[in-house]
Amino acid sequence: MKRILPFLLLLLSATIGYSQIPLDMATGEYAIFAVKPDGTVWVPYMTVYDAAYATTQVSGLANITQADGGQYTGIFMDNAGKAYSAVGGTTTSTAYPTDNLGNTFSGCSKIYAMWRMGLAIKGGQLYYWSAAQTSPEDMLLQFGTLSTSVPAPRLLIQPPGSRTIVKCAFGSNPSPYNLGHLWALCSDGTLWQWDQTHTTPFQLTGKPGFSKTFSGTVTDIAVGGDVNLVYTSTNQVWVWGYDASDYGGHSDWANADMDSINQNMTGAGVVFPLKQMFANYLNAGVIDANNYYWSIGGNQTGALGSGYMAPSWRTNWNGASNAVYSYDYVHSHGNQGTWLQIPGVWSKIKTNSSFVFYLYGQDMAGNWYGWGRNKDQCLWQGETYKAADQSNYPEWLDKPAPRQINPWTVTWSVDGTVSTAAARNPIANAGINQYIPNGTTTTTLYGQGSHQQQPTNSLTVTMAYLWTKISGPSGGTISTPTTANTTVTSLASGTYVYQLKVTNSVGAVDSSQVTLQVSPTANAGQPQTITLPTSSVNLDGTGSSGATSYAWTQDSGPATVSFGSPSGATTTATGLTIAGTYVLRLTINSGVSYATVTITVNPNPSATCFCVIINK
Repeated sequence: MKRILPFLLLLLSATIGYSQIPLDMATGEYAIFAVKPDGTVWVPYMTVYDAAYATTQVSGLANITQADGGQYTGIFMDNAGKAYSAVGGTTTSTAYPTDNLGNTFSGCSKIYAMWRMGLAIKGGQLYYWSAAQTSPEDMLLQFGTLSTSVPAPRLLIQPPGSRTIVKCAFGSNPSPYNLGHLWALCSDGTLWQWDQTHTTPFQLTGKPGFSKTFSGTVTDIAVGGDVNLVYTSTNQVWVWGYDASDYGGHSDWANADMDSINQNMTGAGVVFPLKQMFANYLNAGVIDANNYYWSIGGNQTGALGSGYMAPSWRTNWNGASNAVYSYDYVHSHGNQGTWLQIPGVWSKIKTNSSFVFYLYGQDMAGNWYGWGRNKDQCLWQGETYKAADQSNYPEWLDKPAPRQINPWTVTWSVDGTVSTAAARNPIANAGINQYIPNGTTTTTLYGQGSHQQQPTNSLTVTMAYLWTKISGPSGGTISTPTTANTTVTSLASGTYVYQLKVTNSVGAVDSSQVTLQVSPTANAGQPQTITLPTSSVNLDGTGSSGATSYAWTQDSGPATVSFGSPSGATTTATGLTIAGTYVLRLTINSGVSYATVTITVNPNPSATCFCVIINK
C-alpha cells in the first residue's frame, strides 16, 4: 500500500507558505473575503479613497471554518456552528447568536449566502434570514412581504417525513428569468423547492409542469443565473432554464422539457462520476472523476478560464458607442457552446449564483486561483483603479485564465488612467501548479490562457511566447520554448519553477510562473508470509522512487519488531515471535511519502497441543 503523506503541506510551505494559503473563500458579488488558516477573515479594503487599498481583517470573526458569498454580502460559520455576516468592502461583521424565538443558534453544519439572505443547515433542517446591509429582506416571501423584518434565523417549513437536508442551491435574484427559488437536497435523494409562491416546499422529480422525470435519485444540484442542473445516481445530468441551450438543452422560451446533457459532456471528454457541479450567473462547470475542471456558457468576462474574452473589448456588444470595456453580461454573448477543459488538476471551485462573473479554484495542494471579471478587487490580484473608471470600464482588468492569489502578501496598486485607444499590455498565464508522481518524466506547460486585449483603434496586437526554467533539479528540458504550450521532459524528483514571458508586437511584456512538484514515492515491497519458528523477514525499499532517506517503523502487530538497519533501504525485521498480522512502515525523505507492507506470521505446526480427556 502506497500513500503520499501531507507532503502537500510541505509544498504549501514551498510556494507561499501554509499560513498564507486561504482556508476558504467567499465569492460574492463585489464581496470577496478570504479565511486564513487561523480562522480570521480578511477583505480588500480601500484605506484612502481612490488611492490606496490593503488586505484588512474583518473584526468579530474568529475560528471561521466556512465562508460563502452573496450579493455584496459574505456569510460565515465558526467551529461551533455559529453564523455571521459581513458586507463587502467593510471591516465589521454581524453575529446571529439566537434564532427568532430566542434559542441559541449554533451547531450548524453548513452555511450559504443567497443574494442578501443567509441560509444554514442545522440538525438537518434549513434556516433562513436577512443579511441585507440596509433594510431587512425576505426575498422568497417566506414570512410576508419583502419589507418583513427577518434579521434572526428562522426555521423554514421543512420537507415532510423528517427528512435530513444535506445541500442547498438557489437562483439568487427572484426577478430575472423566473429563477428565484431555493432548492434543498435531502439525504434520501429527494429534491424540494421553495419560491415566492410556495412557503411549503414541494418535491421536484423533473422540471415543474413537464413530463420527464429524473433517472435515479438526486446526488448533486446547482443553480445559476439562467440554468438549473440536477445530477443523479445514474450519472445523468439534467438541465433546464432561461437559456439552457448554452449548456446543451432547450431554452425555456421554447416551452421545452428538461434535457439530459450527458452526450454533450462525454463527447467532450468529461469522465463520470462527477465530484463537483456548480454554476454562476453566466457559466456552469464540473470537476470530473479525474479531477479535471470543465466549463461551459457565456465567456465575455473570461470566466470560463480558457484565456478568451469576447469580444476582447475593441468594441462592446451592448451597442453603446462609448461602452468599450463596459458592462457586458448579456446571455449568449461570447458563449463557449461545448464543454471545455481548463488545464490542471483541481480539488474545488467556488463561485456564486448572484451577479458574479468570476470564479476561484483550488489546486491539489490547496493553492487558490482567481479568474474572470476583476472590477472592485474581485480577483485579489493587487491591481485596481479609480471608482469612476471601475463604473465606466468594469472589464478593464479582467483576467481570462486562472492566476494564483496571495491575499496576505499582495501589494495593491491603483491605476489612475484608463486609455481605451492605447495598446493594452499582454496577460501572461503559465497555468496552475502541477503535482506529479515520481516516475512520470514528461508533462505539459500550458500558456494557452495568455491573452492580448485589443485597443479601440485599428491596430491589431499579437503575442510572442518564451518559456524558461527558473529553478529545479537537472532535467526538465523545455521542448519548444516559443510556443504557447510545450512539453518538458526528463523530469526527476524535486521542485521545478518555469516562467512564461509574453511580449506583444508593440513591445509590452508580462510574465507568469508555474511550479511543478515531482513527488517521491515510497515502496516497502510485497506482502510476505512466514511460519513460526521463523521470526524474521528481509525488507526491501529499493523500489522507492526519488528517495534520499529511509526510516522503517512498526504500525501494528502482536509482538514488538526490531529493525537491523532502520535507516537503510533494505533491512531485516526480527522479533515476529507471535502468530498474527504485522504492518511495517517505510517512510522516505523525512515524511514526504510512506508505504506499508503486511507480514503474516502463521503458528508453528509442530507446537500444536493434543489434549486427551480421561473419564474416571
